[in-house]
Amino acid sequence: MENKRIHRPEMEVRDLCFAYGKNRVLKGINLQVEKGKITTIMGANGCGKSTLFNVMTKNLVPMGGQVFLRGKNIWNLGQKEYARQVAIVHQHNTAPGDMTVRELIRLGRTPYKEIFHGHKHCKMPEENMDEDYVDWAMKVTGVDELKDREMARLSGGQRQRVWIAMALAQDTKILFLDEPTTYLDIRYQIEILELVQKLNRNYGITIIMVLHDINQAIAFSHCIIGLKNGKVQVCGLPKDVITKENLKSLYGISLSVTEEGGEKVVVVSRRDGETPRNKEVIARPRAFGQKKEAEEEKKKSPKNKRKKSRSKVVRALWAALGCVCLTLGTVGVVLPILPTVPFYLVTIFCFAKSSDRLYQWFTDTKLYHKHLENFVKHRAMTVKTKAAIMISVTAVMAFGFIMMHSVPIGRIILACVWVMHLIIFLFVIKTISREEEERLKKIDGKNDIGESVNYD
Repeated sequence: MENKRIHRPEMEVRDLCFAYGKNRVLKGINLQVEKGKITTIMGANGCGKSTLFNVMTKNLVPMGGQVFLRGKNIWNLGQKEYARQVAIVHQHNTAPGDMTVRELIRLGRTPYKEIFHGHKHCKMPEENMDEDYVDWAMKVTGVDELKDREMARLSGGQRQRVWIAMALAQDTKILFLDEPTTYLDIRYQIEILELVQKLNRNYGITIIMVLHDINQAIAFSHCIIGLKNGKVQVCGLPKDVITKENLKSLYGISLSVTEEGGEKVVVVSRRDGETPRNKEVIARPRAFGQKKEAEEEKKKSPKNKRKKSRSKVVRALWAALGCVCLTLGTVGVVLPILPTVPFYLVTIFCFAKSSDRLYQWFTDTKLYHKHLENFVKHRAMTVKTKAAIMISVTAVMAFGFIMMHSVPIGRIILACVWVMHLIIFLFVIKTISREEEERLKKIDGKNDIGESVNYD
């Protein structure tokens, strides 16, 4: 009976889920990484690329799902065992500035070091073997001439080659690269990707990398995985995956896809702010001096002068009406047949309308904030304020009622005035709760802020 060889991927992800708090980033991801291939993970910012990278490299623990390395769950592997099979070059790497290139690359041999040096049960690798791997890694990456140079004296491209050399010194069959061309100019980007291609082609190293440049992914990848909203949107050969429709789905914009020399090329033409976010024109804030000049120009305009003169007449009318109401209210104190409290409330309203200074002085008083602010702005009062005013009115009316014991018609008029007060406070002026009062104050506060920043 012929034995059939079972195909097993180099790495496999099954139903992988991850969240930062309540924000679900990975939502049931399934994918396979083929042995000896270059697999590139792509997608828009925030789609979950880096999170997937960090879970597959054991830097993050998933909420659910599994990651397998040659059929073994990576969470069942020790850190040292995992590091002997998988090397990682992160997007942001730092090293002491005075550390030499050789010293840094030598750190790649750490997974093969034993803690208890010299113990009879510990099998230490030959020191020469470590140095052989370090020399090999430096030659392959082309940094052997820089071996004694300090890290602080290297360019961006040279530094990235050194980090890849350190990963090579681990002698693994899988290499993870998180955006290896970030911050590099186009020359160094191509050099790094050609180096990655060389490692895959000459040494059979399986490469898994995150890239943003679509054309570079097409040129240097065997397989492209496109993520969108934490899920695998597309997966396959570059020639099958890179289509105008797929790019529109992944990135939300229309890109042109053409063919040159048998390979697909993505072309970005001048778009003139085609994306919805760039279509919106937001006014630039005016500087203080510009604001002042604009206000001065506004004041000088004939239209504004007419408004100003009209405004003076209106303010004078409000002041006159306020004086009349104040007089009637004061007379009502002595002669209770006049509705004192309503006249005083109208007086407050009229004076507030007639003068900004009076309005500002009055609105700064405790009485206003506690009882009358809602009446002036919303024609409303709390039950507590209404009760206090009605008690005062009733006390004044009672005094007049007693004094007019010999004038029945006067008592009838007082009773009618008291009933009128009651009707006004019960049915004309709106009653609000404390919660409603706080809500109205918040709304007024927001409106005040809006007015303060309005330059027009």
